[in-house]
Amino acid sequence: MLPVVVAIEKGISAQEIVEKYGLKNLMKFYNDIGVNAVILGCTHFPYLHNELKKYLNIPIIDPAELMFKMI
Repeated sequence: MLPVVVAIEKGISAQEIVEKYGLKNLMKFYNDIGVNAVILGCTHFPYLHNELKKYLNIPIIDPAELMFKMI
């Protein structure tokens, strides 16, 4: 997912990143196979949260939010 991280660091819009790197299709795949949740496992990925949730019927877990609450 390094190309996605680089795109985020360049400030490319979340919408463009989701389209360009096939993440919309990946989210559809996750829905289709019955994944229980998607975990944003990188500090960069919350940038995509709002765009990804447009394509998911399952929860998105952002560990950064949980860590913040724990602090």
